[in-house]
Amino acid sequence: DKLPEPPAMYHGTGPGHHSEAYEEVLERNSLQRRELGWSQFTDSWRTALDIKPEVFLQVAAYGVDTLRIFLCLPPERAIELGLTHLLDVAGSGATPQAKLAITVAQKLLRDVECIVPLLEAVVDKDAADVSARIAAVKWLLLTVLPEREALTMLSGVGRIDEKAVQQLVHAKVMLCPRGRDEIMRRVVAIMVGLDGNDVLAAQNEIKRFLLETTTPLSALLCDNRARVGRAIVSFMFSPDHVEQLKRKEAGRAVSEGFARMLGYDVLRWQALEGDDAQAAEPHRV
Repeated sequence: DKLPEPPAMYHGTGPGHHSEAYEEVLERNSLQRRELGWSQFTDSWRTALDIKPEVFLQVAAYGVDTLRIFLCLPPERAIELGLTHLLDVAGSGATPQAKLAITVAQKLLRDVECIVPLLEAVVDKDAADVSARIAAVKWLLLTVLPEREALTMLSGVGRIDEKAVQQLVHAKVMLCPRGRDEIMRRVVAIMVGLDGNDVLAAQNEIKRFLLETTTPLSALLCDNRARVGRAIVSFMFSPDHVEQLKRKEAGRAVSEGFARMLGYDVLRWQALEGDDAQAAEPHRV
């Protein structure tokens, strides 16, 4: 008689297959809307995303909690992933990837509108990491949504205040809302009032704006009571820019506005006279 064959045994094919199987499990659990390993995600994604970005978006689009999975990512990684894969949201969704991007953005916006106000109210004041991640998600939506929707969000749950900007700067997020003039204006108004020599260190788009703008410094501030912080002074009058400022090749509007507010031309070491001196507001610098 023929002996019965032993049941098939699986020995695995190496780390690549295990990684693929893990991603398949994630996708299946998301489609079945099961709870996921949120704390595990937060720990393992602290340094790098250990699943394919496409799988992350699938989980975000069809899983049980779109906002929560984005909050598992550090601020700079959430924004980097979003800017890389969600920029199709302004399109018509002609491709599967574009449709997926639109689904993720819409669900993320819905979660932000419904949950973030409550989340911000109950998050402990000492939970700076959570607050920074919330700020990153809002910033991501402001930069990838169609401009009309972004501006609507900006006046509501997506408002960007000084605390949010400071958190994003501290998390080394580059604030570069290209093509979003109103968002850029609001961010610059906040950045101009910040202190700290390293605030603008990684903000290349903001620095370029300050050197090229023709808007007077007083008009860049939030209101007529706002003050100029140390960050912009350290940047504008650093040795890297002094000669350009003297020749009026760059930063003219900001440097001249600074002199008018201070009542003193720091490039030429002389006080302003007449009406310019009387109109000075040195208490705002």
